[in-house]
Amino acid sequence: MMSEGAEDVLARLPYLRHRCDLDLLVFFHRHRRVLLTIERLVALMGYDREQIAASLETLIAANVVTRTQHQTTGARMYAFEALDNDNDSLAPLLRTASARAGWLAINRALEGRRVKEPDRASRSPVPQQHDDIPNGE
Repeated sequence: MMSEGAEDVLARLPYLRHRCDLDLLVFFHRHRRVLLTIERLVALMGYDREQIAASLETLIAANVVTRTQHQTTGARMYAFEALDNDNDSLAPLLRTASARAGWLAINRALEGRRVKEPDRASRSPVPQQHDDIPNGE
């Protein structure tokens, strides 16, 4: 896939702004229901806690992922909620991102998007609410 194709795919998904957004999206597509703490996600994904939290909020605001609190462990259940069919805007992105060359092309397109919008605060359509993430998570 060429960068122009990646940009076309990303144009239908304006909420994806950072590589972490893409990586979490692919992770949740592969693991459709998962019970994790944010620290475990940080360890698995290799991004810092702030970036993981911001990307989670982005995906939740876009109604791609849902989150519920597990009552006894403090972990959260994350569930991939997007439809996985050919008419869905995510389907072409997920098909492309599943191959290394496609993932790289999408990341290049995301970097181009970030150059145009360098302000981190503008990366998410929803204001960050860090008070809904328990300190123990």
